[in-house]
Amino acid sequence: MCKPKPISVQDALNYRYFMDRLDDPSLLARAVVTEDNDLAVPVGGKRRGGYCGATIRAVGRSLVRQLRERPDEFPAVRLIYLDGCGWLVEWGPELDWRGDDEVAGRYFGYSEAAIEAYGRKQ
Repeated sequence: MCKPKPISVQDALNYRYFMDRLDDPSLLARAVVTEDNDLAVPVGGKRRGGYCGATIRAVGRSLVRQLRERPDEFPAVRLIYLDGCGWLVEWGPELDWRGDDEVAGRYFGYSEAAIEAYGRKQ
């Protein structure tokens, strides 16, 4: 079976999303393009952690192995099953970032302007 041709970071599905929100968009230069064509953006600057969804467990496990090769940029990598929603690869200190949008925005290293804009939409 042929593997699809790898794509560049700039062609990943969520490149523009991160470019528009990260306080330090230079982190994208060290991002990993996942098998699902998303981006795993490393920690750095204000960014303390991140996550990527995985379509199936094998894809998640593969990404975990890949990110663990770069522990300074992807610390404490873990694979989590979200009941009914599939797999999630997380890295960085454990934090319940799903409850507070401002806390989550800062944890993910988003700019204050992006956090405020998100808050206004809610």
